[in-house]
Amino acid sequence: MRTNLFLGLALCALVTAACEEESSNVGANPSAGSGGSGVSGAAGQPGAGAGGDAGSGGTAGTAGTAGAAGTGGTGPGLELAVSELPRFPAEQASEADRNAVAQGNNQFAVDLYGQLRADPKQAAKNLWFSPLSISMALGMTSAGAKGATQSELAKALRFTLPQEKLHPALNRLSLELAQRPEQAKAFAAQSGANNVPDVALTVVNSIWGERTLTWEKPFLDVLAQNYGAGVYLADYKNKAEQERLAINGWVAEKTQQRILDLLAPGTVDEMTRMVLVNAVNFTFPWDKPFDPKDTKDGSFGVVGGAPVSVPMMAQLTRGTYAEDAVAQAAAVPLFGGRLSLVTVLPKEGKFEELEGKLGEELEALQGAAQDAVLDLTYPKFRFTTESLSLRNQLQALGMKAPFEGGADFSAMSKDSQMRVSDVLHKAMVGVDEVGVEAAAATAVVLAGDGQPPTPTVFAVNRSFLLAIRDNETGVFLFLGRILDPSKG
Repeated sequence: MRTNLFLGLALCALVTAACEEESSNVGANPSAGSGGSGVSGAAGQPGAGAGGDAGSGGTAGTAGTAGAAGTGGTGPGLELAVSELPRFPAEQASEADRNAVAQGNNQFAVDLYGQLRADPKQAAKNLWFSPLSISMALGMTSAGAKGATQSELAKALRFTLPQEKLHPALNRLSLELAQRPEQAKAFAAQSGANNVPDVALTVVNSIWGERTLTWEKPFLDVLAQNYGAGVYLADYKNKAEQERLAINGWVAEKTQQRILDLLAPGTVDEMTRMVLVNAVNFTFPWDKPFDPKDTKDGSFGVVGGAPVSVPMMAQLTRGTYAEDAVAQAAAVPLFGGRLSLVTVLPKEGKFEELEGKLGEELEALQGAAQDAVLDLTYPKFRFTTESLSLRNQLQALGMKAPFEGGADFSAMSKDSQMRVSDVLHKAMVGVDEVGVEAAAATAVVLAGDGQPPTPTVFAVNRSFLLAIRDNETGVFLFLGRILDPSKG
């Protein structure tokens, strides 16, 4: 029986390993303040904790010195190499550049989905991942790369902008997404809702670099201005396991304990020189919640297996709908209307055809979508993926030089010949009567108002594809498939 392959609550980590022993020059290593390390913006600009959280504004740090933390500092005792420059405002990048990175992210999502579904290890699994998390983690990585190493990173991630535009565009996308919770709360106040909804959408970054290296100032500037982050100074040579646990702890904290143990034992060792981490945490209620009284067990058809019985929710709701010869698609709004849960339900016998031309189908169905009243039946489920190594998939997409001994990450530090040893990703998703939860982490180890005469029946009672989409930017935060919602 095939099981689900999923992308949702995601965390992406890139770990770089030294190819040769480096010199022992010490980088900037200021002591963190008691509230956590961070760099904050000047008056009127958002600050950023060292972990990449949006801050409320504090005192700007001087060159090489950690300033007062924005919100989300990680506590006393951590040392940080950080630029004194404040984070760019969203307007530093044009809307056209923001759109370019959103479109590139979506193309990367489809291409990576194709690579994952072709992996024999994933063939019988639910699939769920966050292309946004992976793009952010590898975007930071590209800032420290040169030559073929940088160009192959861009090729694999479908980045089309030059470096001077890429990072501000990713920053604008991240900051705009961070506004969605407050916009939802404003919508609740304007609409007279009795309760402020439980909403969250955070995109945060952290970098953990070997403390004996000198980290290049232009690299630190890019991290501070575009990702709200500095470099935590880690001791991989003597305390690799302690550092692994610290990174996993940061991820768990930033995803509300939804992503645990991103980095398995052995993924960080004495040869590790840097780990770049992104975490995405998402909680949004439905625009119109399901009534639990209407949830009943129902039959769900599984591709390649026998039907299973799962809890099925039901309601009449508004959304958008489209269909063609291959699939039906519905986008159901989440609270406030700026985000949607997009479900693509293949017609009987068309699952593999849909997967085989996913990009084409997503574009066609989205272009044909019309406002509709949906007679919606939907499975209730929750699961977390295993921690995935994306090394083979990224190499297949064109990212080869970064993994090789001749990789050029000298824009990060000239003290060590580094290469990417792995890119790790883990995600979770949960859908129930209240709404949708998703989280993901990535670690790069350097080792409707229109109403039809009658409701459109949309019964999600067989294996389907799923995405969380930001309606304003069009970017896919998460993408995946549910083959069997009864399986974790």
